[in-house]
Amino acid sequence: MIADTRLAGASVLNIRSTMHQEASIDEKPVLKPNWRLKVIPLAGGKGVDVMQLIDVSDVITDVKVHVCRSGDGVVGFEPTLVFGL
Repeated sequence: MIADTRLAGASVLNIRSTMHQEASIDEKPVLKPNWRLKVIPLAGGKGVDVMQLIDVSDVITDVKVHVCRSGDGVVGFEPTLVFGL
């Protein structure tokens, strides 16, 4: 599995994982706290008006796991300029 996050056409974050083994949900670590970054742009266009870091650990309760896999993975962060902040 490959996931690539791009900003202005340039890769800023990529995740590569194999997920080649079956696993049990009991083998997985507890993923708390669970954070979300909320970004609200300026009403006039360029720039950010509000940035909030929100803990949604107790909000997300209706998750049902259908498939659980395990494997190796690599996360890559690429240097980039941040536009409009």
